[in-house]
Amino acid sequence: MNSAKKYDLEDRLIEFAIRIIELVEELPKTRAGNHKGTTR
Repeated sequence: MNSAKKYDLEDRLIEFAIRIIELVEELPKTRAGNHKGTTR
C-alpha cells in the first residue's frame, strides 16, 4: 500500500468517526436513544 492511499484511508476513517459521533449526539435523550448510543 503506498503512503498516499494509507493517508487517504486514515482521513476517511477519521471523518467517519466524526460523523458517527455527531449522529449519536443527535439521538433523542430517551431510553431507546441512550441504548443505541452505547451499543457496539
